[in-house]
Amino acid sequence: GGLVLLQASRRLSEQGVAHRVALHGGTAYQTDAFLEEVQAAAAAAPAARLRGPYLPADQAALMAEADWVVVPSV
Repeated sequence: GGLVLLQASRRLSEQGVAHRVALHGGTAYQTDAFLEEVQAAAAAAPAARLRGPYLPADQAALMAEADWVVVPSV
């Protein structure tokens, strides 16, 4: 689902819609091919940032920074 979010962010940027996306989560168990695809999608989405994993103790602070929480799924 993260790829869908990155593609949506790219499209919003192309249309001039101001936004920010912070994509959190680890990459354990992902193939190298998938990780390359994620990196390419992130590079094409200038408003998106790959933030990586976070500690459970940081969850409340991260959510306090957010206006929206999106949990993309395919």
